[in-house]
Amino acid sequence: MTLTIHKLSTHCRSPKGIAGAGALVDDVGRGPLAFELSAQLGPSLERLPAVVRVRQLRIELAIPAGRLNASVLTDQWARAFALALHRALAYPEGDGTFCIRRYQSQAEYNAALLQYLLTEGTLPTWQFPELSEWQGQRAPQASHGFLLRDRTQIGDTITQLARTSWLEPLLGIWDEVQLERLMQGISATEEVERRMTLTSLVELARAAAAPGGLHSQWSMANRRQAVRLWSRLARRFQLRAIWHGLRLLLRFLERPDLLSCGDIALLSDPIPFPQWCEVLVQDAALALQQGAGTNDLTWNSNSSPTHYSKSVTTLGAILDDLRPLVPSSASAGRSGKWIESGNCGVLLLLSTVQRLGIARLASTPQFEQFGGPRAISFLLAALGMTLLDEWDPERPIDPAVALFAGMFSEVDRAGLKQFFLQSDVRSIADVIHAETWPNALQLLATDLTRAFAQRIRGFRQASREAVVKQFLRIPGRVLIEEQRLLVILASSPWAVALHISGMDESLTGIEWLLGRRVDFVLEGL
Repeated sequence: MTLTIHKLSTHCRSPKGIAGAGALVDDVGRGPLAFELSAQLGPSLERLPAVVRVRQLRIELAIPAGRLNASVLTDQWARAFALALHRALAYPEGDGTFCIRRYQSQAEYNAALLQYLLTEGTLPTWQFPELSEWQGQRAPQASHGFLLRDRTQIGDTITQLARTSWLEPLLGIWDEVQLERLMQGISATEEVERRMTLTSLVELARAAAAPGGLHSQWSMANRRQAVRLWSRLARRFQLRAIWHGLRLLLRFLERPDLLSCGDIALLSDPIPFPQWCEVLVQDAALALQQGAGTNDLTWNSNSSPTHYSKSVTTLGAILDDLRPLVPSSASAGRSGKWIESGNCGVLLLLSTVQRLGIARLASTPQFEQFGGPRAISFLLAALGMTLLDEWDPERPIDPAVALFAGMFSEVDRAGLKQFFLQSDVRSIADVIHAETWPNALQLLATDLTRAFAQRIRGFRQASREAVVKQFLRIPGRVLIEEQRLLVILASSPWAVALHISGMDESLTGIEWLLGRRVDFVLEGL
C-alpha cells in the first residue's frame, strides 16, 4: 500500500530570535518527511484494506528552539504523523471521530468513485480527490477517462459495478465511440482473440435468454449488451467474441434459414463478422444435413466426434425463447416483409405530421377527387422526398418515404403525377399558403422539421438541414405486417435525445397507415 497526502497545510510559530523556522518546515515537508514516514510506518499499512481515505489529520508538535534542526524536525514530525494516523485507523468507519472510508479492493474504490461521479458530478471531494483531473467535464467523458486510465483494473471494476447495479447506468451514458474504446481497452488485457464454438454460442444464447439476461431497454447486439453479459458470464469469454456472438445470434433470429443453409453471404454487414462466425454457420448447417433422418445426430469435425447437431437443435430452441425478447428478430411470416433504407428516420416524422393535422385534407373536395386518403399519400410522398432533397415525379420513391406516405403496395406513379398536375395548390391553404406545388412542398417541409425539432431536447433551434442530416437520414429496416410497422433504426449519436424526448414511443391512430401500429427500436440504446 502507498500513502498519499493530497494536501499538506502547515502553521509554524517560533520565537522572534529564531530566523528561518518557516523555511525549514517547508523544506522538510517537501523533502525528507516522505522518506522518514515510509521508514517509520514500514509494513504496518499492508494489513489495511486496499484503499483507505482519511479526510484530515491534525498534528501538533513542539520542539525546543535549541534542538530545532532538519533532522529532529523530520523525525518528530514523522512520529507524530504515524501516531495520529494509527489512532485514526483504529476507529471504525462511521464512528464520527474521524471521517474515514475503507475499500477492500481498488476495483471497489473505482466503482464507488464512478457511482459518485454519476450522481454528484466531477466536483472534487476528500473521498475521491482524483476527480480534480476531470473537474468541469461532463459525466460521460470523465467516467470514461477515469476507467480507461488503468486498463488492468477495467474488468474488476466492471464486475464490481455489476454487483452493485451501477453498470447499466454507466454504460447508458456512453456513445458508441466510447463503448468501442472501452472494448479496445479490455481487449488489450485479454489474450489473442479466440473463436467461439457452437457449444459456447449455445451457452451465450442461454445466458441471454435467461430471466434478466438481456437488458430490456437495449438492442440485443450492441456493445452495451455485450459488456453486461461479459460481466454476468464471469468474463469466461472474451468481450469482443461475446459481441460478435450476439450479432450472430441476432442474424440467426432475423434469418432463420441461415442456420440450415450455411450461406455466409447472408452475414454481409457494415461491421464484418470474424471468420469464426462463417465457420460456425457452415458447420451448423452441415451438422443438420448430416443428422437429418438419423437417430444419432452426430457430426465429426477434424476426426473428433462432437454433438453438433444436438447443439444446433438446442440453439434453435433457445432462439425461440429469445425471439419475443428481441423486437428486431420478428419473422416476417406470410403476411409481412422487410424493407431497408438509408432514410428510415423519416418515419419518426409520423407523429409530427399527425399533430399538424395534414390528414384532415382528405375530406376536402380537391383531395376527394383523387381518392381522399390516396391523395394524402401522394402529398406525403412528395413531402418526404422534398425533405431528402430528391423530389422529382419521375424518380423512384424511397422505400421508407413510401411507408411514411402509407403506400404499402407498388407506388401509383401515374396517379402521383396526375395529382400534382391537375390539383390546385390552394387546396392546402388551411395548412400552408403558396403559389406553386414546389413552393408549397418546400414551405411545408420547413414547417414540419421545425415542429419536429421543437419536440427534441437540445435541438429546438436546429435548422431543417440539421434535422434531415441527424434524424431523417438514419439507416434502418422496417418489418411490414398486417397490423404493425416495426421500425429498426441503426445506432446513432442522437438516439439518446430521441429516446429522452419520447420519439421512439409506439404510435397508433395514424390515419393513412390503415390502422397499423408503429413500433420503434433504436439500436445502440
